[in-house]
Amino acid sequence: MDVIECINKRISIRKFKNTPIEDDKIMAILESGRIAPSAKNRQPWKFFIAKDVIKQKIVDAMIKWHDDNPNNGTSVNATAKAISQAPILILVLKDSNSPHIRSDIL
Repeated sequence: MDVIECINKRISIRKFKNTPIEDDKIMAILESGRIAPSAKNRQPWKFFIAKDVIKQKIVDAMIKWHDDNPNNGTSVNATAKAISQAPILILVLKDSNSPHIRSDIL
């Protein structure tokens, strides 16, 4: 598959099977993220895998935030539902105190 075909066939998935994902597949995804391009090859990110209890705490925090801010008009609850159905959540984090400039993550 060439790049254009890959881009054109891209889809968004919002419903997930609750099937465990093998560690080697998770590691392959993380490795692809690790070698993704960044400004000056700084790679100012960290990856965090959330499963089970931690993932549910994130979902609960999202729902609570939305309940506390009902006039935001966001899709937080729909996103929280999708996350709760996924077997894992991969968070890409950057230290907010990092000296790396914003363009490193855009």
